[in-house]
Amino acid sequence: MNWGEILDLFLRVCDNTPDAQTEQWKHLNWAHEHVCALIDPPELHIPNGNLTAAYDEGPPIVYQDWLATPSFVYSIDWIANKDDGRKLDPEPDGYRGRARYFEDGENRPPVGSPQFWVRRGNRIWFRDTPDAAYEYIYSYRRHPPKASNDTLETSPLAPPQYHMALVKFAGGNFFDLHPPMLPNGALDYQRAQGLLMGAKTDMGEKDDPKAEENMDRRQFVRQPGYEFSIPGR
Repeated sequence: MNWGEILDLFLRVCDNTPDAQTEQWKHLNWAHEHVCALIDPPELHIPNGNLTAAYDEGPPIVYQDWLATPSFVYSIDWIANKDDGRKLDPEPDGYRGRARYFEDGENRPPVGSPQFWVRRGNRIWFRDTPDAAYEYIYSYRRHPPKASNDTLETSPLAPPQYHMALVKFAGGNFFDLHPPMLPNGALDYQRAQGLLMGAKTDMGEKDDPKAEENMDRRQFVRQPGYEFSIPGR
């Protein structure tokens, strides 16, 4: 299906309410990103992006321990020094753990060659604080391309077998925010849950297997070519 057909299905699922028409692309883009996060399409993997460590040689020299994350980056796999190929280590204790390394009177780690990195919000934080203009390569995943009224004739990045899951995720997200009213005046929260559960089923998520499903009434376990009883039964 193309985005025009998916949009039509989404509006039908949402009873074509004014709120659904107003928020249609917010919910559909959220659902598309969610589906892509689950299936991890290779088209979103960028293995060799370029970064320059935050450092300004102009007078006075400015040392900065963070770098703004490009808006198109969804997640980062690794960061490596472009000159020698050495990968920086993820910060062991995360962003908050960096504070133990701050210099006295400084709200940043000591100046030197960065060895660690951590992402928080829209920034990449380095430790040590870069003392020169370091060039890095990094592997990351992009956000899926945004859909809009200008992309109605194009198709989602997610393969066709996941398009109905996309519609249900979007509808479930909509009704989670706008639960419909039941005849008795109560809010219907089951509408959202039903759609979200249906989307998960369409994505192929299975329930945990139960041992009882593999036993017959005589408590025999069924295996191809074998049949044996449970001790003590």
